[in-house]
Amino acid sequence: MESAKAVNPKLTLKDNSAGTLEITMPPGNAGYDKAEKLISEIIVYRDNIEIWSGRIIKEKKDFWNNRILTCEGELAYLNDTTQPPNKYDNTTIRNFLNELLKVHNQKVSADKQFTIGAVTFNDADIYSFATDDDNTFSVIVDSLIDRFGGHLRIRKENGVRYLDYLKEWPSTNTQEIRFGQNLLDFTRNWDVTNFVTVVMPKGERLSDSSDSETDTYVDVSSVNGGSRYVTNEAGIKRFGWIEAVVEWSDISEPSKLLTEARNYLADQQFDEMVIEVSAVDLRYLGVTEDSIRLLDEVRCISYPHGMDRTLPVSELTIQLDKPENSTYVLSSKVQSNFTSSTVNRTENKKTMQGLVQDAFYNATQIINSAIRGYVTITRSSNGTESIAISSDKTYNPDTDRWSASTKLWRWNINGLGYSKDGGRTYSKAAITMDGSISADFIRTGTLTTVLIRDESGNSSWNLKTGEFTMKHGSISLGISKAYPNGRFHVDDAGKIRAEYGIIGGFTINEYSIYNDVLTFNSRGMTIKESGYDLGYFGSQQWHNYPSHKGITMSLEYNYNPRYMVWANMDHASDDYYTVKLAYASKSVGGGSFKGDRISLGCNLDGNNWTAENLWIDPYSGGASAGINSDDIVAIPTEIDSSGTVLSWIYARIRNGFLC
Repeated sequence: MESAKAVNPKLTLKDNSAGTLEITMPPGNAGYDKAEKLISEIIVYRDNIEIWSGRIIKEKKDFWNNRILTCEGELAYLNDTTQPPNKYDNTTIRNFLNELLKVHNQKVSADKQFTIGAVTFNDADIYSFATDDDNTFSVIVDSLIDRFGGHLRIRKENGVRYLDYLKEWPSTNTQEIRFGQNLLDFTRNWDVTNFVTVVMPKGERLSDSSDSETDTYVDVSSVNGGSRYVTNEAGIKRFGWIEAVVEWSDISEPSKLLTEARNYLADQQFDEMVIEVSAVDLRYLGVTEDSIRLLDEVRCISYPHGMDRTLPVSELTIQLDKPENSTYVLSSKVQSNFTSSTVNRTENKKTMQGLVQDAFYNATQIINSAIRGYVTITRSSNGTESIAISSDKTYNPDTDRWSASTKLWRWNINGLGYSKDGGRTYSKAAITMDGSISADFIRTGTLTTVLIRDESGNSSWNLKTGEFTMKHGSISLGISKAYPNGRFHVDDAGKIRAEYGIIGGFTINEYSIYNDVLTFNSRGMTIKESGYDLGYFGSQQWHNYPSHKGITMSLEYNYNPRYMVWANMDHASDDYYTVKLAYASKSVGGGSFKGDRISLGCNLDGNNWTAENLWIDPYSGGASAGINSDDIVAIPTEIDSSGTVLSWIYARIRNGFLC
């Protein structure tokens, strides 16, 4: 009976949110005694198509004993589990999300599980992630949504609940919003102080103030009827002349600069606009069959503002008993916090076979996840026919284009291509009749080719000869978390920096080059024996005299005895040598070389040069030929004013002569 129907059912859906359903169930309603909190599944259908599903999380009763229920969407099931502490290094976004879902699915019943669906982020981009006992949904938001942007979407096929993670808004709605029409009644959260009706664009700088009194820049006068200003005439008539200077310092072509200025007037200056629309869904007025959905993009036009841009539906509220009174929030202010803009492109640790299988699976999910598509057969002015599959029906045969926000595939005798701007450019993927394949990313099991080169001719790799050529740039190998720039790097000047490797028996790391005997680092050259550092050659400064620089040969202080010798090799083996000059910290060689002195192993020849400040001690047996005290005379060399001898020199008397 009429009184037993649910009252005021209101469904609220938001981007990257579970959504809520509020519903009042009077006594006598068929589900009054059956709906249980957290157990019963509540499903909302529109035109016999499921648009939302969830569970009851809150209930209260009013004076008439009506059950007033609040329900949350099934995306909230991901709040029921946590992710244990773990690190996911060198993995893709899709693989990380899949691992999170695996952990979740192991803990919950089948009716609350998710299967990885379409992930439209580049599967060649590698990142690192970490988890730490947070609930699964929070991990997805913090690690993916807040970091990379994108949109979560639940999709059901053949009883399987898929979780899609889409980089872009998935579809474009055929409806249009025109200010003053479609029952659009107001806008919110748009700072009109930034609104302009005139743009004076400045491109690349042509000269600086050193050559002239003022700087000069590329402008649009040569392609804009002699005027430097790009105007919105309808806006000027309505709001007056409101001017702004906008710079595009990287543009050197006037025609391209003019295009950017026009785009700014019609699109970019409305980046912060949020529009709330009441009763705009024309389907319920019989105008169109295409209902507005969450994540749809809708074209918004206001000629007085010069605005013609497509805005996504980020939130909608549907009055289920009066759907014509639904409201929609369209906003370009979406999450896009690209804190990891530096992307490491490297091979995943999976096998190539596994990578290709993942790619095929993801491609299947992406294709199957399409909500709508329209086939159009077109004929150009030269008679060429094409087949196009587009996201909307905005095709204009006069211009042979769709709206600037239309996504489409187009196929004719010359090739197959994908466009994101209504056929103006085909850049994401294209196959043309000359045999060329253009794509942002290609994944394959086997690629047979001879030559790989970039379009500028800077780099090439001949796989037949093995020759690799690079005119300038850099090579980074061994990229990892510890070495994000690679362990081997060549810069634009051709300089090589090896941070780790083995060359000719020497190991290279970021601090030194070494083998079992020698180590070269910032200290100098260190010499080893059996793994122990014995001494080193290096540059030093004189103790307490920093300005005195020199080269030193030092023994390590922590070994006793330690010694240094000049020797003559008497045998082929380095185990046998004859000492010619030696220093030892303590006596070595069975006492033949005494400690803390320099010992000779051969004659010392001065070649007729004078030995200055030399002391010969005849009493210690330190001189040859058995010199004794009777053969020695002491000659004073320094006497002070009082007659005291301060220093002496001893000399030997031989045959009556002083030697």
